[in-house]
Amino acid sequence: MKRITKPGETPGSGFREGRRGKACRGGKLYVFAKGEVVVVRGGERPAAWARTAKRPTWFSSPKLADAVISQVVGHPQRPASQPIGRVGAYPVLTSGQLCFRFYHPSDLAVAQFRQTIPPPILDRLARFRDRRWQLYNLMARCPGAADLVDGNPALAFALANSRAFHPVSRPWDSARRLVRRRQRDILGWLGFTPSEQARRILSKIPATDLYMERLFRLKRLLQRDPEATLWLSHLPRLPGDILDALAFYRGAMSMPLLLSLLEADRRGDSDVIWLGAANAIRKGLGLPWPVLRSEAAIVPYYEELDKRATLLKLVQGLPNELPPPPALPPLACGIRPITTVAGLIAQGERARNCSPSYARSVHAGNHYLYQVQSPVSATLSLIRSESGEWVPGQVLGTANTPIDEGLVDLLFSRVLGTPLATLVPALTPVSETPFD
Repeated sequence: MKRITKPGETPGSGFREGRRGKACRGGKLYVFAKGEVVVVRGGERPAAWARTAKRPTWFSSPKLADAVISQVVGHPQRPASQPIGRVGAYPVLTSGQLCFRFYHPSDLAVAQFRQTIPPPILDRLARFRDRRWQLYNLMARCPGAADLVDGNPALAFALANSRAFHPVSRPWDSARRLVRRRQRDILGWLGFTPSEQARRILSKIPATDLYMERLFRLKRLLQRDPEATLWLSHLPRLPGDILDALAFYRGAMSMPLLLSLLEADRRGDSDVIWLGAANAIRKGLGLPWPVLRSEAAIVPYYEELDKRATLLKLVQGLPNELPPPPALPPLACGIRPITTVAGLIAQGERARNCSPSYARSVHAGNHYLYQVQSPVSATLSLIRSESGEWVPGQVLGTANTPIDEGLVDLLFSRVLGTPLATLVPALTPVSETPFD
């Protein structure tokens, strides 16, 4: 006979979904959600079990348990006073406060379950944002672990998640043996550098900034980068943003920059986010990191990269070779035609102007640019008139600063007063290397 699937049951799995919500029975919190059931036991020997539509048999799931315990830790305390009446659907406390959250059945179950967790453990769990279930187990199963959480949160966090650093079959037995030993011994067992320097570095990380990926990166840095390790040992605090910046943007880092970022983090107005934006553009351009000396240098560096990337988009797809120059001044006069797109880019970087934006116009025969090396550093442009003749355009110095009118006339006379045919063999294009 064909088995009939009951309401709420996943066909073929035997898993039956209950009514969604939470309930507390016998010191256990039952959480019924879509496609899963999680049971968490509190007290001094916490445990958790789960069933899902994909895995209908009971199994241990620290990930699901962590999600539940985080809800418990973040749930507000239930008011001591009981409701004395109602205003509509909302209970009213003796203080006159409207209160409905704590008396919803699911929230009442969470409030009841909170009472099974010792308050000292609950208070310490509230300091962390990640892996609270493992930390709960560490403090509940290992006497003395609370002291380690207070003294070195990062080391306690790593020990609570020791399977990721030192896989063993009975991690809590190992943690019990280690928790009262020297912190350097715990570091060595977890695979970190077992030094006093490493211990002090970990002790500076706030509990709220602890995540597994961040610890993995820090572990590699302590093992492979003595210079960065020395920097970290001299910083008074190690917020997560500082650790991430050092890991992801190592080439830009310096001790003055780290101190500047730390001070900005204290003020709450750090520009470290611009390092990520600059890094994305830098990789696209294939450029190495420059060493930055202060936080104030981050945004200007990003703006410089952004401008360069924008200019490269303007010349994307254009042939590198430009048309022949309309006029050739004598080489000795210090004026050279820019004959390639790469030369325009180099001139733009050298003179801090928008020379690359003229690339399409030069290819179209409407403009031509020259690099002026003497008697002044400048960029000279010629414009094709409606009659087809080349006439003077502009002469601007570095960063588009104006040039003396008498000198401008002299430079144009040198360019336009030279017959093209006499100097073609002596043509020397502008160097394509910026800042040569």
